[in-house]
Amino acid sequence: MGEATAGQAGSEHKTRMEQQFWRNFFDENYFSNYLGPGVGYQDELLDHLPTFDELCKVVPGGAATLDGKSVACLGSAFGHELVELQDHNMKVEGVEFSPYCLQRLLPSAAELTTEADISEWLPNQGDKSFDFVLVSCLEYQASEEALEAVLGHISRICRVGVFVLCVQLDVGEHFDELPVSVLRTHDWWGAKFKQHGFLGLSKDEFVQYASFA
Repeated sequence: MGEATAGQAGSEHKTRMEQQFWRNFFDENYFSNYLGPGVGYQDELLDHLPTFDELCKVVPGGAATLDGKSVACLGSAFGHELVELQDHNMKVEGVEFSPYCLQRLLPSAAELTTEADISEWLPNQGDKSFDFVLVSCLEYQASEEALEAVLGHISRICRVGVFVLCVQLDVGEHFDELPVSVLRTHDWWGAKFKQHGFLGLSKDEFVQYASFA
């Protein structure tokens, strides 16, 4: 086996191992492994979710901008935000691959949720196929290479802007309790979004927003 072939095989093996790690991490033991905010996550659940009101706070134009618009929710967990956004006249599609979440999916969110890894789901979506993207799982990408690919596809499928929930080194008080994640400063995340065509990333404390214009 030549050096190039051996290197490629090693890279593919590493990718498979990373993917398996993340699938295992989000399995039945997820919340028992998650020793930080996750301990009480399901108590007062909507306090931890990107509700319609939270999106209205950060998008220019508020509710009028979101009314009737489509949104892809990447990392939609148990589906609570899908149902809540749909109740506010948004056209929603959720994507989730965690067995723990899917086994506990809200019945009312079942038809709104696709079981898939976002890195496999995104390439199959058409250009500018959603008005907005709401993403809750950026910091959990297996590598920076995987993160770049996901950001590229988000930019491609999105017409208006992206709502972001990602743990940052300089935002919030619980970042150091996450066992594994891509932890960078707000400036680092903002630069990443600019590289993919967005104007930058807002500095709102909970949901942050990046638009094309």
